[in-house]
Amino acid sequence: MNDKTISHELLLENISDGVYYTDRDRKILYWNKAAEQISGYSAAEVVGSHCWDNILSHVDSNGRSLCLTEFCPLVKAVNTEHPVQVEAFLRHKDGYRVPVMIKTMPVRGGDGKVCGAVEIFSDNSASLSMYSKILQLEQRSVVDELTGISNRRHVEYSIEAQLDFLRREAVPFTILMIDIDEFKKINDSYGHNYGDKVIKVVAECLKLNVRVYDIVGRWGGDEMIIVAPNLDSEQAVLLAERLRMLVERSIVPGPDKPLTVTVTIGVAQAKSDDTIDVLIGRVDKMLYAGKRAGKNRVIDEIV
Repeated sequence: MNDKTISHELLLENISDGVYYTDRDRKILYWNKAAEQISGYSAAEVVGSHCWDNILSHVDSNGRSLCLTEFCPLVKAVNTEHPVQVEAFLRHKDGYRVPVMIKTMPVRGGDGKVCGAVEIFSDNSASLSMYSKILQLEQRSVVDELTGISNRRHVEYSIEAQLDFLRREAVPFTILMIDIDEFKKINDSYGHNYGDKVIKVVAECLKLNVRVYDIVGRWGGDEMIIVAPNLDSEQAVLLAERLRMLVERSIVPGPDKPLTVTVTIGVAQAKSDDTIDVLIGRVDKMLYAGKRAGKNRVIDEIV
């Protein structure tokens, strides 16, 4: 094969965006390598299935399911015969949620009629570049070995730095403390190895869905912390609610069936006279207020 005879399919196999093609019934006929990398699903697992089989289980930022409703970008593209672009969250084969930018376009046959649609999707994680840098610092002991997010030492350093910045420049920041609900029961029922898998799925879901300059770290056990610079309490609650929803809509693959987990999140905005212990004490208080109120919720000091 020379350069003049390179097929369209070969070109699609060498781009960084995920690409798949469906007919009018949303049967998937093609799935490229980037789609495999972003979703975790191989072409062999996907080709021949239908979009409405809900393999990727797309949801929007409000948790609304896209694949099983009229909001499906493929349905819109075919019915309107116009391109559709949306931001959504697909469910990776390993269970966590990945933010993606989706562009869907109708495909016309030789007779000019729409015969299907092509969907192009790209990883929309603002935090990927930040976390690749953090991973490079692993030898300097700032990364949690189990999850790949920041460890407690790095979180403490980040909070101290933000407190100093708050005192000098009056730039607000907020911290979120996240705890996996019923984690002891999960460990007791499925074993500690499965408990570790749950922690990793939740950590991955958090780190892929924050801003590039937010710090996501493991505080200890199944507790995690997000340090969110230049964010007040009201904005942080919106972030926390989105993360809570995305965790709830993720799954953890299991030996018998996938497990759905939830988290409770406490939110506290830093004050200029806070020490790290005082700030952690306040957010911890919010977290346990959420636990007492029924779990799977966000609790903030202003509530």
